[in-house]
Amino acid sequence: MYYGTCFLCGRVGWLEEHHVFPAALRSKSERFGLKVGLCGDSCHRNGRYAAHQCRATADALKQFWQVRYMMQHKASVADFRAEFGKNYLELDYYDDERSYPMNIIAISGRLVKNPELRYTKSNKAVTAFTVAVDRPGVKDKTDFIDCVAWGKKAEFVCRHFRKGKRIEASGVLTTRTYEKDGQKRKATELRCDQVFFGDSKPEDGQPASQPSGGDTFQEMMDGDDGLPF
Repeated sequence: MYYGTCFLCGRVGWLEEHHVFPAALRSKSERFGLKVGLCGDSCHRNGRYAAHQCRATADALKQFWQVRYMMQHKASVADFRAEFGKNYLELDYYDDERSYPMNIIAISGRLVKNPELRYTKSNKAVTAFTVAVDRPGVKDKTDFIDCVAWGKKAEFVCRHFRKGKRIEASGVLTTRTYEKDGQKRKATELRCDQVFFGDSKPEDGQPASQPSGGDTFQEMMDGDDGLPF
């Protein structure tokens, strides 16, 4: 056990080490760092949405860390399956996994300002925010990644994340066009399919807010009727 911030709910306290992939892969989890700290009851073992009780929670963790592994090791879906014996992403309808049009992004960084919750004309919750991400292998270079989250995910982000807080997110890189001041413009954004707390240690001794059960793993809503910004 160690003292830090729960990867799932953001609670600060004593955490248990959770190996994301099955016990048979524990040695690989250790080697590649595929493990997270979770608070014992509510997020790890006994809670309704705990990693060892809720399939949706377990699957969300597996999908997120598969993306992270593939990004870090420049691995294809087929490479991951060869290493870990299974693919946790929803790509079963592809006959050849190497033909999958790879568009999966994983980022870890800090919000540059407080996210704001808005609603589309059809009353879908949505939020857009920017994450400052240190560029790997380049000293003192930061990239600012625009992100968008929909539905329960948007509500979760706006409720529990503030400027400067570290966020872990993965999803699909998307583009959209919009008109501003009479001119057509193009935006490129990360659509966040998974969002987790990124701070492994508590900040300034302040406890993080706790989400209500299951918010992290609600199904995403499609943004098919335009963004209100």
